[in-house]
Amino acid sequence: MYHLEIENTKYRLDAEWSVDTWLKLHKWDHEQEWLWPKIIELASGAPADLVAQLDHTIQYESILIIGANMSPNWAQLKLEVEGHKMIRFEDLTIGQFIDLEVALSRGLETNLDWLISTLYNCDRKEVLNWNYETAFAALQTWYVHRKGLLESYSDLFEQNEGEEEGYGPKIDPAHNWYDFLMVLADEDFLKIHKVVERPAIEALNFIAWKKDQAKKQELEQKRLQMLKR
Repeated sequence: MYHLEIENTKYRLDAEWSVDTWLKLHKWDHEQEWLWPKIIELASGAPADLVAQLDHTIQYESILIIGANMSPNWAQLKLEVEGHKMIRFEDLTIGQFIDLEVALSRGLETNLDWLISTLYNCDRKEVLNWNYETAFAALQTWYVHRKGLLESYSDLFEQNEGEEEGYGPKIDPAHNWYDFLMVLADEDFLKIHKVVERPAIEALNFIAWKKDQAKKQELEQKRLQMLKR
């Protein structure tokens, strides 16, 4: 454990924050030195006015510890949290899959609670009070499964060049996912609520088949055009 001692009181720098605190820590720019006292206060409870009086090196080292603690790769997965069981990935619906993808594409720094609430099928507000290490263990587990899933459907999910591994596919969450659902619903808006409940694998297989059929039709049209020449 790392502590900051001020006026004979110890404040833990590597505390087990709530998801809400983790999200709030992301709102502050850790590179801005004038914000360090507020960041340290939020992370440890040490009064910002007292932190501001500390040596620059101590503040800097405290920020480094806080930053390292924000990515808890040591966290252990919990299949059940406060009565909510983590969804089985084989039972994942296409609606849940899309929610997970949109949450990732919009940034974990503002949507970690949304992603975790999807994985545990619970209210987003509940997740804010959960231990952030629990959230990260679930997130890392999803990353592993997601990577395999995207590799299996590489033709559907082309990575942006230079894109960091583990983050959203080349799909605009505001538009292309809606197009995706409309294809599944055969362009019938009233069917979308039924479509989102279908298994993710079933939906991805169908879209892959549709894409393959479109390629075959395109090749056939080109072949016919060549014969006419």
